[in-house]
Amino acid sequence: MLAMLLVLVLVPVLVLILVLVLVLMLNAGPCSMMWLGLQRSKTARALILKMDELTRLYGYASTGESFSVADPTEVWHVDFVGTGPGTFGAVWVAKRLPKGYVG
Repeated sequence: MLAMLLVLVLVPVLVLILVLVLVLMLNAGPCSMMWLGLQRSKTARALILKMDELTRLYGYASTGESFSVADPTEVWHVDFVGTGPGTFGAVWVAKRLPKGYVG
């Protein structure tokens, strides 16, 4: 009886959790990747590398975005483009701006 009750309660809860995780992953978008990277990085350069790591692990569901990221010593311009539906990773390029080019 207890086993049946656990199955009747736990299975729907686990399915609901799985559905919520999938919905969050599919709807998270590039902004969430940026926030996750910012939370885990101390420098602009480390943020770019962390975003690369995250896209390799979890994919990148955007057609592309450009952004600038800076810390007290460096400024970078970055372009990210997803590799397409059903694939993981991203194609990206980052260029460090030389000193004196940001005012």
